[in-house]
Amino acid sequence: MIRLPEVPGQRGGNCYVYPVIVLFPIILIFIGLPLKAVIAVQKRLCRRNSKWVGLILPAAALVCGLFLTAVLSVAMLHYDGPPMITEMSYTPPAGAPSSYEPSPDEITVTYFPDPEHPLTPGMIGGFLFVFNIPTLSLGWIWLKSRREEQVKAEMDKMRAQELE
Repeated sequence: MIRLPEVPGQRGGNCYVYPVIVLFPIILIFIGLPLKAVIAVQKRLCRRNSKWVGLILPAAALVCGLFLTAVLSVAMLHYDGPPMITEMSYTPPAGAPSSYEPSPDEITVTYFPDPEHPLTPGMIGGFLFVFNIPTLSLGWIWLKSRREEQVKAEMDKMRAQELE
């Protein structure tokens, strides 16, 4: 176990903010830099003459998102492990004292995943949305660059007409 140094001015243990301060540069290096590199590559691909080259990364992200959604959906459909209890509730009878203890038959238990319906359309939609956030982001970069190229072409056309 890693023991963090004591924070001056604090009694009784380590500060909870300290691990975040230590982990922040690591998070930036291992998540931020690759993310920045992918965005830079997407912008560079979008600046090519062909409009279809800029769709390579969004298409790859779409394929990965659909694959991950399919894999997770199949895993959830065939999940046979123990379900997690998400809610336990009961309704006390009218006039029951505050120290009323329900019998096990009176307690309603809700499980996730539901044994009868382990996979719902809402879950599949959530998987699709979450796994395709990179597709949406890269597609937005592509659309933005296409629009900038269209505006630039219109401006060049207007300048050419002014010179004539």
